[in-house]
Amino acid sequence: MSGLTNLTSSTTYFVRAYALNQAGYAYGDQQSFTTWDALPVFSVTPTSHDFGTLLIGELAQQTFTVSNTGGGYLYITAVTPPDGEYSVSPTSATIAGSENQTFTLTFTPSTAGAHNGNLAFTDNTGNHTVAITGSGAFSAQADAVNALTFTGTNDQYILVHD
Repeated sequence: MSGLTNLTSSTTYFVRAYALNQAGYAYGDQQSFTTWDALPVFSVTPTSHDFGTLLIGELAQQTFTVSNTGGGYLYITAVTPPDGEYSVSPTSATIAGSENQTFTLTFTPSTAGAHNGNLAFTDNTGNHTVAITGSGAFSAQADAVNALTFTGTNDQYILVHD
């Protein structure tokens, strides 16, 4: 028996065997089969990103490219940012085989401290994550409008952030 090659996915084929001898040709019953859909394969670049430290209220963006390196369709039903300091667009996509989609993750810290987690993708092949790190920091005030004054031998100022 020899194998069949170069068949198209999701296609019905009809075959039947035959034999040739002194009496002529003899044919077997016709059989049919349908090839499977090519399966999608999820791939993302970059696989992690560090936003570094941003001042509270500043904004930084990073794009991520999701590719379907297989066949069929990759149905991304949800894209979830690490926490409320991040937003992502778009939040879903359908990607054909050998195609890709760009997602933009925006980091706008509203609180000081680390905001680490995963950018999560949910699709018809499973769940996938991209490690994300970033921090928010208070900005130093350049003036003494909101400063408290303490009197003594050396005047000192403490800046209060709005």
